[in-house]
Amino acid sequence: MDAVPSDQLAAFSCDLPVVTDATTALANITDVRVGTHADHDRVVFEFADGLPEVTLDRATPPFTHDASGMPIEVDGSSFLRLTMRGGTKQAVDGTSSYPGPTDLDPAYPMLVDLVEGGDFEAQSTWYLGLAAEACVRIIQLAEDGPARLVIDVEN
Repeated sequence: MDAVPSDQLAAFSCDLPVVTDATTALANITDVRVGTHADHDRVVFEFADGLPEVTLDRATPPFTHDASGMPIEVDGSSFLRLTMRGGTKQAVDGTSSYPGPTDLDPAYPMLVDLVEGGDFEAQSTWYLGLAAEACVRIIQLAEDGPARLVIDVEN
């Protein structure tokens, strides 16, 4: 799991939505991973080409897939929607930059589900299913190693 120096960690905030700026017009997702720590659960999106514009807000089911409108099941009692404008797993040449899972069921203390809600026209949506309403922090890492978007959910 990604190590973030403690002096770079902001406090958790319950004020949503959270919006971050992009560092590039098109950021290809190359990895999605989750982890758990003593006081928070973590979601990490890794990108090949910088960071997309991000909006993280609360969401209410029912959820539908962005392009098809088909229903999406997300486990949990409270939900967050992550929208990445310019963040996609579809490379310009038509191949997938992230062939990994799009439905992760970590069953951590707070993060119980992570499900892709769509990747359409260079915008991707992911839903975080939580055990209860929680505060979050977003960390953008782009200097040492690949660009990463880190979402910590307070336990």
